[in-house]
This record gives sequence, C-alpha cells and structure tokens, in this order.
Amino acid sequence: MKKLLTSGLVASLLLPAIAFAAYDDVTLGSSARVTAAGQTLNVSGDSNVIETIGVEPTFFTFTLKANSFLELSSPNFKQIEWSATSTKYVTASTCESNSSTVRFASSANEATITVFPKSVSCPQGSTTSTGGSSSSGGGGGGAATVTTVVPAPAPANTREAQIAALLQAIAVLQAQIQALTGASSVAVSGQITSNLSLGSRGPSVKVLQQFLNTHGFVIASSGPGSPGNETETMGSLTLQAVRKFQEKYGIAKSGDTGYGVVGPKTRAKINEISLQ
Repeated sequence: MKKLLTSGLVASLLLPAIAFAAYDDVTLGSSARVTAAGQTLNVSGDSNVIETIGVEPTFFTFTLKANSFLELSSPNFKQIEWSATSTKYVTASTCESNSSTVRFASSANEATITVFPKSVSCPQGSTTSTGGSSSSGGGGGGAATVTTVVPAPAPANTREAQIAALLQAIAVLQAQIQALTGASSVAVSGQITSNLSLGSRGPSVKVLQQFLNTHGFVIASSGPGSPGNETETMGSLTLQAVRKFQEKYGIAKSGDTGYGVVGPKTRAKINEISLQ
C-alpha cells in the first residue's frame, strides 16, 4: 500500500490534506527518512519545502514547492536513481565509496520528483555532477573523479512536464482513496499508475492490454488477451507486446534493465499516447 505524508504547513494537490504513513516508513521534521525498496534515504531540508511524499514498494515521489531545494543521501552509500522527467531538477549528485547524495531544486513552479533507491553500492570510481562548473582529475593512488555539468532546472511548462504532473496528481488521489477504502490500486480514466511486470494482476493489466490491442501491438488474434477478450493477468504474450512497444519508442531493448516491464518511462509514454 502506498503511504502519504503531507506537511502540516501545506495542503495536498487536489484534496484536503490527508496523511497516511506507517511510523517506520516516513518521518518528517526538519529532515526526513524515507524507506523504499528496502533502502532508507535521509532527506535534508526544511519541512515547509515538501508538499507531499508518496511511498511505493520500489520508489517514492515527492512534490517540491516552488523555488525550493532538497538533498537526499544514502547512509550506506548505495546508488540513487531518478526518473527521466526528474533529471531537469538535479543540480548536484555524488556516488562514490563514502558518499551518495543527490540535490534537487525547483524553479518558479512546483517540481514532482520520482526517486528509486537501489541496493547496489556506489563504485570505487566516483562520479560527481554539479550545476555550476566542471572539472576532472585523478591521482596515482586512487580512482579518478569525473565531474560533469547538469543544466539548471528548466521551467516545468513543457507538455511532457504537464502530463507527468497530471499523472502524479492522479497517483496521489488514488493512494488517498486506497488508504481510506482499502481498495487495490486501479486505473483512473484509462491511465496506468503502477508498475506492471510478468505475473501482475488487476484492472491496470486490462487497461494495458486494451491499449496495446488498439495501438498496433495486438496481444493475440483470438482467445484470452485478444481484442475484446482482455484479461487482468499479465502473461508472456502481453510481455512480448510490451517489448515491441518499448522497442518502437526507444524506451528499452533486449538486454536493458526494464525490458518488458511497464515502469515509469513506459507508463508515461502509454499515458501520453492515451491522452492524445
């Protein structure tokens, strides 16, 4: 079940503020600890910069108020990843054997950011990114440090950002409904709001199959999964159709992580096409 934490100083996106979190999942004061995918990240920043935090089994999403910044750090120096739509808000990041941090900053608009804590340790060869300048170097006794430039966050007014913000708002509303009713996650208005993989079950799988069957990626010509006979179980035929969709839109290919999995990138593209 998704857990939400809403700051006492602000309201949530579209409904009155509702907070649901197990005591050991999210703690927010002047800083926070967020646990997802078995990994805990420290969140540094003032409490009033966060609108909401939504926690899923493998990732968490938070809404950063306008003109605010927030830093995440892994106390165990594990890798921290983020969604493609969140990259524009990264102003600095470090992943090395004794430090793993990432800093996000919003512009004049709120920023919705999705983070994926990983169990993989940062490598001995460190990588640091900043939003200011770049340099690189190394010594004979250790691994080199490579510094790259990350552009300052762009205003979140592009069509892609607007779609992503809308989908995140839908996900927040779903989580609030789920927490109140105990209902399982469902698709809202034909949108897929949770990760799906081989063996997944539920209404979102049926929405996925209906989308694939009507957009040139027919799952089966007859029987279960065929047009008009969509099911709520993601089997091997649905997996193959998802892979074809990912290959066509350059999302993933054979050998890539997430190939055949309806993760954030694949969901975003499916939902974008569905809104057209």
